[in-house]
Amino acid sequence: MYTERTMKVFSRLSPVYGVSFGSVRTVICDGEGMLLLDEATCVTKHQHTGQYMVLGNDARQLDGRVPNEVELIWPVRRDSVVQSEEAFFLLSHWMESLQKKTFLGMIPPKCVISLSSDATEVHRRTVRRLFEKVGVQKVLLVEKCMAALAGARGYADDGVMKDLAECKRALQAKTAQMIVLLGYDTLDIAVFSAGNTLVSETVPFGTQQYLHAVQHFFSVKHDVLIGTASAEHVLAELGSAAPFDNDSGLTMVVRGKHRTTGMPFSVRVRSEDLREVLIPTAQEIVKRIRTILKKCPVGISAEIQSAGLLFCDDEIHVREIETYIADQLNIPVVSFGDTAAKSSAVGADTVRGAVSSKNTAPAAALIAKGCSVLSKLASKGYHFGVLT
Repeated sequence: MYTERTMKVFSRLSPVYGVSFGSVRTVICDGEGMLLLDEATCVTKHQHTGQYMVLGNDARQLDGRVPNEVELIWPVRRDSVVQSEEAFFLLSHWMESLQKKTFLGMIPPKCVISLSSDATEVHRRTVRRLFEKVGVQKVLLVEKCMAALAGARGYADDGVMKDLAECKRALQAKTAQMIVLLGYDTLDIAVFSAGNTLVSETVPFGTQQYLHAVQHFFSVKHDVLIGTASAEHVLAELGSAAPFDNDSGLTMVVRGKHRTTGMPFSVRVRSEDLREVLIPTAQEIVKRIRTILKKCPVGISAEIQSAGLLFCDDEIHVREIETYIADQLNIPVVSFGDTAAKSSAVGADTVRGAVSSKNTAPAAALIAKGCSVLSKLASKGYHFGVLT
């Protein structure tokens, strides 16, 4: 049995992880914001034996390719744990692998986890119990948008975490700060001032609408059925919300399955055709942002129009979406978009990113790094965005 004094020592030595446990990706950073894990939040399970087979990025590569007796499970949807058993399997595997890499791996870690600001008490309790079940000794829940803001403001251009006093001043700035996070199946928007949340909203709307629009376009106009992976590839190559350099005449051949004959079929599409399909989704994003802006006081609206808003999406990034938002709202947009996945630094006024991986969701990395900042601030008694 450990004495109370020993437990206090263990508590001080325990590693701290910033966690973004999202619908598509899970990103975990250490207490200094360094990337430790970046995996897809999915696992394959044999329906007859109940055995888990492949997890994470390896499992995601099997999307649309698994046999009938194998199911690909995504245990998190709209920031809620919908498959607790599968979520426990993933987290226990990842936490065990992380602990093996630490010098004091026998000491349970502490985790700072991001959730939407409107997460219900039931969901908060579910997440707490899930992480405690996998061996986490202390769980701190924080607002997702506040974590993203901390990730944007808490690091220098070289990716090193700023001094805590500087981080505190950045988050407590009296000038209004607006952030928009476009995830796979949620859109989180919040406005902050002096370290407090003035107004926020989470809606069940995300980049999956892009995928659905592309798949519907090919199905209706070209009688071609394409999978999720193909839709993502088309978006990466041709997708845009506004004209961009060298997009005139840009085309690509898309292969799929003919809806009527069931035979392999291919069709060539233009970037202009795809843009028309994506505009309604972009308009919905603008509509949601406008709704939040209307709720802001006059002085706050003026500050946002002057300073602009921070925009970050996940790994499904549509070109020029920031340009479209800025044109529609007449507000500057600072983006952590597609180039965010290619850089190791996060800067507030530069198009920088959080981790160096071409498959990384910039939003998830930004949030996880922000959780690391908030954990350090919480240890000093500054509880920004903490959910009780």
